[in-house]
Amino acid sequence: MVTKTEILPGITKRILQRYRQKGVVPYYMMSGKPYYRASEVQESLKRIMKDGGHHPDIK
Repeated sequence: MVTKTEILPGITKRILQRYRQKGVVPYYMMSGKPYYRASEVQESLKRIMKDGGHHPDIK
C-alpha cells in the first residue's frame, strides 16, 4: 500500500480524492487515511487515458 505522494508525480491529492469519490480508483482506509495500491491506480489511469483522457463519471 502506498500513500498519494508515492504514486505518481503530477497526480494531486484533489485528483485522487475526486477519483475516489466517483469510484474510479480503489482505495483502502487505515487509521482514517486513504491508501492506494500503486498498480490499481496505474491501471485505473490507463483506462481513463484509453477513454480519451477522461472518465465519463468525472465532470
